[in-house]
Amino acid sequence: MIIQQLFILPILFFIILFVSGMSLGYIFAILLTFVPISMLFLIFEPYRVARIFAFLNPYDDPLGKGYQIIASLNALKNGGLGGKGLGMGEIKLGRLPEANSDFIFSVLGEELGFFGICFAIILFFLFFYFGFFVAICAKTRFRFFIAFISSLTIFLQSIMNILIAIGLLPPTGINLPFFSSGGSSIVVTMALSGLIANVSRDVESE
Repeated sequence: MIIQQLFILPILFFIILFVSGMSLGYIFAILLTFVPISMLFLIFEPYRVARIFAFLNPYDDPLGKGYQIIASLNALKNGGLGGKGLGMGEIKLGRLPEANSDFIFSVLGEELGFFGICFAIILFFLFFYFGFFVAICAKTRFRFFIAFISSLTIFLQSIMNILIAIGLLPPTGINLPFFSSGGSSIVVTMALSGLIANVSRDVESE
């Protein structure tokens, strides 16, 4: 959870600062302060460092720290272009830890194939586009930030989950919005979507 916060929250924070009009010089100064603090969070816990090394070369420990990443990549590879069929995947049957949450994208890749996951990615981009469109049509600056931050949060979380599944980011416990199981994740995603829907009434009233 700490690593998840170190990834998503700072990105959101700096994007919000930029969108709100803060000077790039101030943003850069804050960034310089944040980087060493983040490094301290990583260094003080050996398992976090081990997780990063496993991400860099998972085949050094294929049955331990690197197992999740390797299994995820194998699931995506086994899916091919068209997938094995919805519900026909095998990786979710105990062969990939957190297959129903953190690595649900790998399950989608195995069952729906390359075309299926491309369609899912397009849906996330369309969701962010809709959220941004709603934000720029908001009647007040406050409502703009509500729609923008809500859509950006869901979009960033989805992109980071996908990057983890394909081995471009270390596993951090980030769920895939609208797909992963888990009560708190679903509640937060639905709440953010509800906020966007509320602000979208500004578009209808124009």
